[in-house]
Amino acid sequence: MSRLPLVIVSLLAAGAAVATPPAAPRVTVGASEIKQLRFDWDILPRSNYYELWFKANNGAFEVKFSESVPWRPVAHTSVAAHLLDWEQVRYRVKACNPSGCGSSPLIPVKNVLPDTVGFLKSPFPLDDANFGTTVKISEDGGTLAVVSNESNEEFGDTFQVHIYIFRWRGGAWRKEAEIFPNQGRGDGRGLSMSISADGSRLVLGLPDIQHAGDAGEAYFYHRVGTGWILEQTLALDPVRRGLLAAIVDIDAAADLAVVSRDYSVGDATTNGRYLDIFKRNGTAWMFATSIAPLPTADLATFNSCSYADLSADGSTLARTCMLNSTFPESGAPFVEVLAAPSWTRRALIQLPALKPAGRVGDVSLDYTGNTLALATGELQSATTSQPGVAIYHRTTGAYVREALFTAGSWASLPPGGATDFGAALQLSRDGQFLAVGDDHDFGAGYGVISPPLQPGADWHGAVYVYQRVGSGWNLRRVVKPNDEPGVFGQYSYRGFGFALSLGNNGRTLIVAQPNESTYVPNRDNHYPTATGAQSGAVWTY
Repeated sequence: MSRLPLVIVSLLAAGAAVATPPAAPRVTVGASEIKQLRFDWDILPRSNYYELWFKANNGAFEVKFSESVPWRPVAHTSVAAHLLDWEQVRYRVKACNPSGCGSSPLIPVKNVLPDTVGFLKSPFPLDDANFGTTVKISEDGGTLAVVSNESNEEFGDTFQVHIYIFRWRGGAWRKEAEIFPNQGRGDGRGLSMSISADGSRLVLGLPDIQHAGDAGEAYFYHRVGTGWILEQTLALDPVRRGLLAAIVDIDAAADLAVVSRDYSVGDATTNGRYLDIFKRNGTAWMFATSIAPLPTADLATFNSCSYADLSADGSTLARTCMLNSTFPESGAPFVEVLAAPSWTRRALIQLPALKPAGRVGDVSLDYTGNTLALATGELQSATTSQPGVAIYHRTTGAYVREALFTAGSWASLPPGGATDFGAALQLSRDGQFLAVGDDHDFGAGYGVISPPLQPGADWHGAVYVYQRVGSGWNLRRVVKPNDEPGVFGQYSYRGFGFALSLGNNGRTLIVAQPNESTYVPNRDNHYPTATGAQSGAVWTY
């Protein structure tokens, strides 16, 4: 009896060795939802399991991506649409048993690209509302805040700031709430916004809200269930006139907040932009300290610190400033980097002096503040400075420049035109990806393109996506609108790349197109939409 099982095992093994491998699957591909590909095929006899394989580009090896049971002839895979090489990427499905696999041909997926990209309009897409003037996505990718300017009959149909909050639910962005930060007049010009990593807290700065002798308010909100509650409102000290909340920012945990405060009272020792630090205690934000304008020795006679960014871990604050200037748009720019908790200077990064019309722009830090990206005009001609974006990385205590990026060589400009490279920028949490917006980009093509591009015929806008490779940086993709909808007036310029936001360590990209002019019928006839002209839109990748 002890020999019988061995004979049976031998026969079974011999039978398995000569079994026929399954047939090759015939696969169809589509997008089951935003940011996801779906592969379908028929159940194949003799299959013990199915495999999905992935080939990133023509020079890459195929790698197994996933495996599934024989009664489930479907495979799903998430994609970061702005990072994929849609021209060259290929997939393959294999049906396998112990004798081998039947393999499909390599499967292109470029035709599915538009279906993996989200496209959001305001629930009330009014003319000139510019939905997407500012956008922020939480680091976890689950909450998206979008600014729109829409009329309110209570105030004589004047434009009023709306903040739409969307949540990622069931493979789509669904509206969770609509916030009206101020019931008075104010169109949101210069609005700043920041959101916590888990999307549960939001701070807004509205410098255009007018009061007697001053302007600006800051608003702190938090989520309760599926609604949002106003925690606190900040306004200027009425004793000294100025501007509040041109800059607001919070760290990932929403424990620290930065709110800018400008004074202009004719006193050279107190004029300028202060950065006030607040700490959260439950649902209350308590003033902690104030970072003063730069001292006279650094400043000379003028203080213009227009941008600032707080690292997500709350350890580092960077602000971009101009030295000794008659106008803020010219002069010698620099970046001051400050370290918590005392907010003492960690570094002062001097930049080349700008020619007339040159500018120093936004600044972005990675999670720890060790990598810094800066929009600055450094591509110099005889009379002007063209914009660029510089990357610095902290090495042995000092910030060392790693790269300087400029607009693509395809950006041949129309008469009177100018690149707006660096109009928006953001580093990923880990500092491995950088997104740079240029709403005046002139490159041809639609969707996600591997550079270089060909010169185009109009301002379609673009977002440049860079990736750190070793100690250097490469331009990985150029993101353009998927199509050319809603051309308004004689120009098709619609602001794609004017604002952007990164989440999920750079794997989620949000791109605003506030001048997009697609007509979408309004569900509420109480707010008529005439043409959709410059109603605005947001793309999600």
